[in-house]
Amino acid sequence: MINTTSSDGLCRRYTAFVNEDIPRLFIILNSAVNIISMMVSILANSLVIAAVWKTPSLRYPSILLLCGLSLSDVFVGLIVEPFYVTVELLKIHGYPKGDDCTLETGYFVIAFLVCGVSFGNVTLVSMDRYMAIHYPLRYDTIVTIPRVYILIISCWVLSAFCTSILIWNMVIFLYLVTVVCAILLIMSTFIHIKIYRIVRRHRNVIQAQEQAVHSTNAELNMVRFKKTAMNTFLVYYFLLLCYLPFAVAGILQILTDEKTNLPILWKVATTTGNLNSALNPFLYCWRLPAMRVWKTPSLRYPSILLLCGLAVSDFAVGLIAEPFFVTIELLKGYGYPKSDCRLETTFFTIHLYFVEFRLQM
Repeated sequence: MINTTSSDGLCRRYTAFVNEDIPRLFIILNSAVNIISMMVSILANSLVIAAVWKTPSLRYPSILLLCGLSLSDVFVGLIVEPFYVTVELLKIHGYPKGDDCTLETGYFVIAFLVCGVSFGNVTLVSMDRYMAIHYPLRYDTIVTIPRVYILIISCWVLSAFCTSILIWNMVIFLYLVTVVCAILLIMSTFIHIKIYRIVRRHRNVIQAQEQAVHSTNAELNMVRFKKTAMNTFLVYYFLLLCYLPFAVAGILQILTDEKTNLPILWKVATTTGNLNSALNPFLYCWRLPAMRVWKTPSLRYPSILLLCGLAVSDFAVGLIAEPFFVTIELLKGYGYPKSDCRLETTFFTIHLYFVEFRLQM
């Protein structure tokens, strides 16, 4: 009988960390993909946030909502993915011993918190685009910057509240997550259907106007409406695509009455979910020209560029060398190494490389 109020019950239900009959190479490759995704997510989303922070002209509601989504994506790369990779590498060396599930529980709490914020922000982005299209004249009075800040903070507070239930009662948490995700997905789907109908109606009206009077303004309005709708659709569709493996794994788990572990599928689902955080900033910059115009020519003289080179090496130390060191320290707590020194050798090689690079700078 599984104690559903314990973290051990959570680990047994969610089989992403079950490594039975899984090739070691698969675990290493999966970890490598997450490390690459982690680096891209941190760097790309940080640039999006920096662009909004340094460019006052970008601080309007719709961009701030995307910035809120970028903030949650930064936390995915900064905390969630390193946590996941650490647990995966520990599993290779026999962690946990017994029924210990402490690290997995920490991962679940942080992952559900951040993913909940991401889902909420995507829904807010969809609602913002609907308001912009449906109420073009009243949009500026309805959607204001203070209200956007309140909504973003509310997403974090509500997600933290829901996630806290995980610690006390897993069954209630799972039901709550199912209900909340269903509500958010239904809302987003309904909003996108409404946006599509509005855009189609505007297209028909504009086509009728063009037939009566050749109007350049009408054509420009049609392009603007289509572009606005497409921006929202892409963020939403990529979210659904990246989290689709989770739905498939969950359905299969339910159909088999939790008697069959699906560790490989859950690992793939976890990785694709993490990849969404790395893809989002590229969608913003591709679809929104305003996000591509951030320039700082006054900072591009030699001394600043040299400092940037030093900053890059420091960033790599924090992103690669220090996580490597922490992983080795954690592994030693569980009996590693047993006459194996490959991880230490790799760490010293990476560390010495960055030290030499910094001395040259």
